[in-house]
Amino acid sequence: MAVVDFLIHVCDSMGANIVNTIMEYVAPMVEEITGGRAGLKILSNLCTERRAVAEFEIPVSKMGWKDASGEQVVKRMIEGYRFA
Repeated sequence: MAVVDFLIHVCDSMGANIVNTIMEYVAPMVEEITGGRAGLKILSNLCTERRAVAEFEIPVSKMGWKDASGEQVVKRMIEGYRFA
């Protein structure tokens, strides 16, 4: 068994119709190249190449939590970001 992934840029549309059309079209070519049989030609919503971006502002003074000051919380958040 082999799995063939296609990354298709569908611009701003959801792209389900075009992705299904492409998969049906290329399946015979994949079969010919591999000598195998195309089983499932499925659409996945796994979008590892898409990103959503959001920006916001929170005053550092409002970031306090339990006994930690806003400055301490922000410092720890940045440390965690750098570590990750």
